[in-house]
Amino acid sequence: MLLALGRFLGLQALAQLAGRLPLRFGWALSLLVMVVVNAGPVLTLLFGSWGVSDLVMFYAIENVLIIVTTVVRLLTYHSPSPITMFITKPPTWLTGSELFAFVFAMIAGIFTLVGTILAIVFAASVGLHGSAASWVLNLVLLLTGYVVALVVFWFAQGGRWSVTNAAYLAFPPVPRVLGLHLLVVFTFLQRFEVGQVPQIVWVIVVLKTVWDLGFMVVDLVLRLRAPAHTLGA
Repeated sequence: MLLALGRFLGLQALAQLAGRLPLRFGWALSLLVMVVVNAGPVLTLLFGSWGVSDLVMFYAIENVLIIVTTVVRLLTYHSPSPITMFITKPPTWLTGSELFAFVFAMIAGIFTLVGTILAIVFAASVGLHGSAASWVLNLVLLLTGYVVALVVFWFAQGGRWSVTNAAYLAFPPVPRVLGLHLLVVFTFLQRFEVGQVPQIVWVIVVLKTVWDLGFMVVDLVLRLRAPAHTLGA
């Protein structure tokens, strides 16, 4: 069923194409898409198309995607000794750790659940200011960015085989999840006029963007320095 869905969405064709591309090209493509993903909500906020409530709601949605994609990576990275909890006969693609994936999903999930509830309450109280078109565009870019990064860089170009430590995967999302959670809590508690964007919001947005793109650069450098046999899919 998953294979059929992948073919229908064109993910299999994308993975096959990406597998033939040089590592740097695939990384550059993933980086470019993530730049667009991060720039979309920032530009709409900067030019007044969105309000803070739109940004908070958007980041709450992104938190969910961060958790889902990280769980996928924790289940499929190249663990020297895969840890299973619920599956007695794990499929061949499950080469990571169910334990780490479960713990990460529970801890990050609790923060995200609380943050999402606050974001919904905040958005309901002040309203969303973005148009339907701007929301659809940013959500499409968001989903595309995370799918491309997962399919191209992680699966097709062998990113999963160059990682042998679950902590390496679980750590990067933590500052993002906590940062976005703090943004949601701050905007929920802070009272400001419609159209006003507090400086702390811009600080969190900039730090989140720098962290996202900076870690991709670090990840590429580490992969290029990894032994040759760990780079193949």
